[in-house]
Amino acid sequence: MSFVVSFVELRDSSPPSKKTEKKKTIGMNMNSKHKPARDTAVDILREWKTESILPAERLSRDMPDHRLAGELVYGVARWRGTLDWMIDQLVPRPPAAALRPVLWIGLYQLFMMDNTAPYAIVNETVETARRKGGEKAARFINAVLRNALRKKQQITDQWQAAPPAIRYSHPEELVKRWQQQFGPDKTQLLLEWNNRRPQVAVLPHQESVAAFISRLAAEDIQAAPHPARPTQWVLLEGAFALTEIPGFEEGLFSIQDPATLGAVELLDPQPGDKVLDACAAPGGKTLLTAEKVGAHGSVLAADISAKRLKRVQENAQRRNITNIRTLAADATGRKDRLLEAEAPFDRILLDVPCMNTGVLRRKPDARWRFTKDRLKVCTTLQHAILDYTAALLKNGGTLVYSTCSLEPEENEQLISAWLKKNPEFSLNAAQHSFPPETASDGAFAARITRQQF
Repeated sequence: MSFVVSFVELRDSSPPSKKTEKKKTIGMNMNSKHKPARDTAVDILREWKTESILPAERLSRDMPDHRLAGELVYGVARWRGTLDWMIDQLVPRPPAAALRPVLWIGLYQLFMMDNTAPYAIVNETVETARRKGGEKAARFINAVLRNALRKKQQITDQWQAAPPAIRYSHPEELVKRWQQQFGPDKTQLLLEWNNRRPQVAVLPHQESVAAFISRLAAEDIQAAPHPARPTQWVLLEGAFALTEIPGFEEGLFSIQDPATLGAVELLDPQPGDKVLDACAAPGGKTLLTAEKVGAHGSVLAADISAKRLKRVQENAQRRNITNIRTLAADATGRKDRLLEAEAPFDRILLDVPCMNTGVLRRKPDARWRFTKDRLKVCTTLQHAILDYTAALLKNGGTLVYSTCSLEPEENEQLISAWLKKNPEFSLNAAQHSFPPETASDGAFAARITRQQF
């Protein structure tokens, strides 16, 4: 659940209300001579299918107005449901698929971005349409956006009165299941939380929170203790590149949410332990575990993706942590059985692939990938990972299963069903993190021990 960003989203994008304080928009430069940001955003959004991951790697800090491009891409991903609803109010027939992303970025700027002149938004979006689709496309976009301006208050009023799925831009299926699980009030808090811009959470490694905040202040970076763990974590404010944070190259901090610590605390690695982190990338929990086992212990950071393991290696090198070894291996044992040669382990951490419903604030596109069928695929994979890796645990050893999901099928229900089939294991503890209440990402973790024979 570690999170690495190339730019920082800050503003709360809740539906507008009279009580909502206006906030500044980052990365906006309407007078720039170069305008690739909107074109890049349209290209990325055209590539994006709701059933796939947003191709955000196309965003580059080297391009002009890269923060505006990121603002548009992630903003549209977050508010896609509401934006499609707005298009339905404004256009009698569905627009051509190639023009929908242009409408998305235009309407997003008009309704969800502040401190920008509407005429400038319309003009720039029309020019984008002209470059992407010619004069006919430009005339169409111009007509729709000017109609949206005329009806802005009417559309805003209808938006605020719309059902939660439209008002907060979430799949109706997800909203209904949460309402049944959490009740309407907690669900609304969760929907509001998911639509807030994620600030960057920083874990300092070699100095106190107060000292780290002072270091940042000297570089004009605003920060405060994180409400979830104020003595350990720092919450940053502002728009900047990660490499500009003092101490990045020296490995004096890591970027990860406080929710990541829960699984490591349940794992409780001890000095000298031999630990398997079976789904390790990008390595936030791996590094925390490696610190605890010390020089006489070891952590095998395994992941099915060798490419993703490079991030683990880079983070370990920057932190000068030398007791981590990486291995590209399949945690289900289907494609290879490399992990068996490394067993047994004192402790195993399984931060399994999941539906990501606890981190929709940070991964806004994940909400559109949620379906019951995809949930079943995830739980099948999670069972397979548990089945294979649990056999690698020594007698009396500890295994922690964790997700960044809020869905019981991936969490307590899965653990309960698995334990019934594997009586030699027992549940010792479990914890949940519900984002609006914990001010951190949503997470689940369960500690399982194998009987000592």
